[in-house]
Formats: sequence, C-alpha cells, structure tokens
Amino acid sequence: MKRSLYKGIPSPDENLRKKTSYEGRGKKSSNILPISIAIIVVAVVLGYVFIFSEGNGIVPDLEDIINGNETINANNTNQTQPEEIDPQTYLLGKAISEKNVSLCAELETKKQDCYEALYKDSEDACLMVEDYNKKMECVNYFSQIQNSTQICIYLNEADELECGKKINPCYGKTGEDENLCYALLYKNSGYCQKEQCMFEYASKMSDWTVCNNFTSASRFMACYSLADKKDHCKDLGFLSEKDHCYYLYSTASDDWAYCAMISEDSEYSFMCYNEFMIKTEDKFYCNQLSIGNNNKWKCLKNYALLTGNLEGCDLIDSLAKSNKESCYFNFAVEYYQPDKCNYLETISSKYNCYPQAIQNPEKPLPPENCKNITDTSWKAKCYQYSAKKNNDISICNSIDSKTQATTYELCMDQFN
Repeated sequence: MKRSLYKGIPSPDENLRKKTSYEGRGKKSSNILPISIAIIVVAVVLGYVFIFSEGNGIVPDLEDIINGNETINANNTNQTQPEEIDPQTYLLGKAISEKNVSLCAELETKKQDCYEALYKDSEDACLMVEDYNKKMECVNYFSQIQNSTQICIYLNEADELECGKKINPCYGKTGEDENLCYALLYKNSGYCQKEQCMFEYASKMSDWTVCNNFTSASRFMACYSLADKKDHCKDLGFLSEKDHCYYLYSTASDDWAYCAMISEDSEYSFMCYNEFMIKTEDKFYCNQLSIGNNNKWKCLKNYALLTGNLEGCDLIDSLAKSNKESCYFNFAVEYYQPDKCNYLETISSKYNCYPQAIQNPEKPLPPENCKNITDTSWKAKCYQYSAKKNNDISICNSIDSKTQATTYELCMDQFN
C-alpha cells in the first residue's frame, strides 16, 4: 500500500475503504427502526384488543382495527343485546328453580303461579293454593306421605273425613263410636267402655267372650244372644230378668219383634216400643202397645212432642184425660203455639197454658200464632207481647181497640 507524502493524511485507498465500511453500517440501522415500530404498534393493538375483550366480552376484527374500519364501542357491534328480564318473572323463575316457597310471598302479581308450581313440593305452598281441587290433591298427598291426618283439617268437612279415613279408618268418630271402631279394627273388645259398645262388638264379631264383662244374668244372656244370633233370653228363670233381656236384645239387634216377647204390663215393653218410635219417628210402634195401657198414651205424647205432629195428642183416648191434656199443654209450650191451649177443657188450665206458650224468651212470637186463640183477652195480650218481641208497632193494630182498649193502649205506649 502506498503511503501519502503527508503524514497523518490517509491515502486515497484508505479513505475509500473507510467510507465503504461506514456506509454499510448506516444501512443496517435504517432497516431495524421500521421493524421495531411495527412490532410496537402490533403489541399495542393486541393489548388494546385484549383489554377491550375482557371488559366487554366482544372481540372486534383485528384487520378492521388495523385498517381503521372498526370503532371500539360495544354499542356499534353486530351482536344482538338480550332484552331486560321482568323482575317478577325473574323472581318467579328463581323461586321455582330453587323450590323456595318464601320467595313466592315476595311476588306481587304471580303469587298463585308460584304456589301452584310448588304445591306438591312444599306443604306451605300446598296450603296457600287457592284452587280447591289442587289443594285437595296436595293435602291428600302430604297426608299419605307423612302418614298423618293433621293436614286434612284444611279441607271442607266431607273431604276432610275422606282424607282422614285413608290414614285412620276411625277418623271423625267420637266417644263410644270411636271406641267401637277401634275395637272392631283391632279385634279387641278392651276398647269398649260401655254396655252398648260391648253388645255391638259381640254381635259384629260373633264373640261371646266379651259377655263375661257382665255380672247380671239378663245382660249376659242378651249379649250371648247377640253373639250367637239365637234367643237365649228364654232360658232365664225370672220374668223380670227375661223382660229386661228381651228389651236389651231387641234394641241392640234393632229387631222390634222381640219387644212382643216382653210382658205387656212391664215398663220394659213401653221402653222397647218407645225407643223404636224415637228411632223411626213413627207412631206405629206406640200402637203396638195394648189399648188401655197407660204406657201407650205416654208413647203417643212422646211422639207428638218429638215430631211436632199434634196427631199424637189427638190419638190419646179421651178417657185418658190427664195424658191427653198434658199432651196438648206441653205441645203448646214446646212449639210456641198458644192456640193449642184451646184444647184444654178447664179455664184454669187454659189460663195457665196461655202465658207459658206466649212468653218464650228464646225467640219472637209470630203474630199468626195469636189469631186462633179463642179467649179474646189472651188473644189481645198475645198480640201485645208479639209486637214488643218483634219490635213492630203495626202488630198492635190486630188488637180490637174497642173491646180490648186497655191492652191496645198498652201495646201502643210501649213504643213511645
């Protein structure tokens, strides 16, 4: 290599070589810068996309963002937004999905929809259902799965009874009826506490051993007859025991024919026929008693007072005067009909009957009950009392103001 004549000054070849080397380094730096800028831009864009998608759940198209065609705004996306859910519908759905009856109570317009959806899932929902058929269905359902009659009380009387009997056949029965039911259900006469229950148990179960609970011969034989379905009363020696046995056997077996086996003059004869009269409200049984028997008139009187049929009194023989008058008197008072006092023969009996038949403290006297009273004085007093009890001054006008002036004035004055 040639050196320059001047020290320190490079030769032309050296300058040329150095320049070429410098220029190469300059070209390398100018290529790196654009690439770095591009990387930074892409990183920023990707970061923005990531942040945007995390916050909004929407990922815009990257090419559109780079090209400036996409605005990062959720409102400008092509996706359809869900409609707002009605709070009542949401709460209803939540209550049903969670089977949470307490949420039903918070509803304003959909309570019954909620209860009806859960009526078989929850006893509380069942009792809140207004649809009676659905309530009856779920009450029976819960009663059976719980093996309890307690919930049955929320039904009406007939349905409650049916609901209860599915769990307990004796449900709804009380007293000796309940005892008899349990005795028959469990085939154990020990549930019976009274005579009638034991008789019915012996009859239905054909079990004479229950008869050992009786110490009297008449009761034992009546019980034995019921269990054996044969007449064993005839085997008794004493007439009084036999009469008593037939009375028990007849009434317990509901067969009035055995009343005829009792002595005609026995009190048990009257008791037997009278009991069948009461059961059937039929005077036929009174007529089975012999004519002239005072018990026949007692039976007819009881029939009249039981049924409100005055025919019972009319059928009493006129020779049985005290029974007949007693029947009319008691009928007039019992049925608040003072005009029936007219049937009494003596004035003293009538004057004793009228006030008792008129002055019934339990209810007002209908004015029509006064019109057939034959005694004019008591007729006026009857209207006066009726006007007061009915608080109706117009009833006073039914009083004859000429012949019964004093009573008429008293009637009008009680409203002043």
